[in-house]
Amino acid sequence: MNHLYDLLSTMYHQDLFDYLDGYDCSTPGFTAHEHFTFYGCCMLGTALAIAAIFYFAINSPRFNHRSHWVLFMIVAFIVNFGIGFYFTNDDLGNGSINQMMYSCPDGDGNMPSQQVDTLDCALFGLSNAIFAAVFYVIASIGLKYASRNCKVVPF
Repeated sequence: MNHLYDLLSTMYHQDLFDYLDGYDCSTPGFTAHEHFTFYGCCMLGTALAIAAIFYFAINSPRFNHRSHWVLFMIVAFIVNFGIGFYFTNDDLGNGSINQMMYSCPDGDGNMPSQQVDTLDCALFGLSNAIFAAVFYVIASIGLKYASRNCKVVPF
């Protein structure tokens, strides 16, 4: 799953990416708990669930419009932004991310200052939301044919 998130990893700090990928400088290597699987499963699950709600639970001629489909995609986007931001910001707040940075000297042997901040967590949340929107479109392509009333939405 980390290869997917690697596509947008330039949006946020490399130390956050390494932390989420399971880097542990005490070993040194990627031996700690890897977090991308959790975020990826949440992203895929919520995007698929929201698309399924649109195509099967709502499934009404009244909601058979592209604007309603976009509204549900925005919901998937917001939910996945919240998941990505909340959990990484929680790890930042409890010191899990910075513990890795402060215990790992840089190449010159100096202890680095805090480099990951709340903005990086928000940018990771944004990248998670972007992937959710893309997967929502892909899920829609497959699910729309099984829907009785929304077969032509979004295209």
